[in-house]
Amino acid sequence: MRQWSIGAFMLLTLMTVGARAKQDNVATDRLSVVTTVFPAYDFTRQIAGSAVSVSILLPPGLESHSFEPTPQDIIRMQHSALFICVGGESESWVDQVLLSMDTSRMRIIRMMDCVQTLERMADMISEETGSAKRLLHACHNISKRDFDQGRTYLELMEQNVINLREALS
Repeated sequence: MRQWSIGAFMLLTLMTVGARAKQDNVATDRLSVVTTVFPAYDFTRQIAGSAVSVSILLPPGLESHSFEPTPQDIIRMQHSALFICVGGESESWVDQVLLSMDTSRMRIIRMMDCVQTLERMADMISEETGSAKRLLHACHNISKRDFDQGRTYLELMEQNVINLREALS
């Protein structure tokens, strides 16, 4: 359910940003989207398809905590119509970079702002199911091997659900 709501939110945002770009008479064939991590890149690519030109800042396997964008990365961010990041402590560098640029013509999505916190979700699931609360680490990045094999973030998350169901049964 949460995946669908995030997907719907991202699709609506893409449509809004696309409409704004046309209103501003921006001469582009496709909407420019820049993401920080693979899951956002993969969601955007699968939802919007060829309607967008999507790029990712962090190469697969690189931790966002210690990432330092290059001048070229900052230029890509600055020229994007939509910038999607995780937000929060894991990407503290993002706020510093965004403060240094004019963001009036771009839409910014912080995925942390789109979902409940992990602790609150765990409490809710525990209460609803009567099960013990267990916190799992999220797949916030994808390995280079999985990326090279063409695996998607959604496939990995679906496998996590299958594994979790087996563990609980």
